[in-house]
Amino acid sequence: MPKHEVPIPKRLRIGAVVVNVAWGGEVDDDCVENQRYGHFGGSRRGRKRIALDSRQDDDHFSCTFIHEVLEAISSVWTGGDIPHSTLCTMSEGLHQAFEQMGVRFVKGDRKG
Repeated sequence: MPKHEVPIPKRLRIGAVVVNVAWGGEVDDDCVENQRYGHFGGSRRGRKRIALDSRQDDDHFSCTFIHEVLEAISSVWTGGDIPHSTLCTMSEGLHQAFEQMGVRFVKGDRKG
């Protein structure tokens, strides 16, 4: 069990770009049923939004968040030039490192 649960914010600043982070309700439906983003979450180049399926268990939700942040970083800083397979490998490695340090990203407050 992680010692430090870090609430995922509603917004992240990556460079000069503000990226909104959303999950739950219609976002969950878009992620899985309509595959608008992906099976567990997603971000699209040019869109300033990360969508996460909140029905994942906490461990997988944290890993998906890390992956989508890397996708957004790639989009902002390299125009999306980092191969998806590299982003997958990096996100898994970062997730494992954070978990070993007792850090997990969790669903934050969606109010306000």
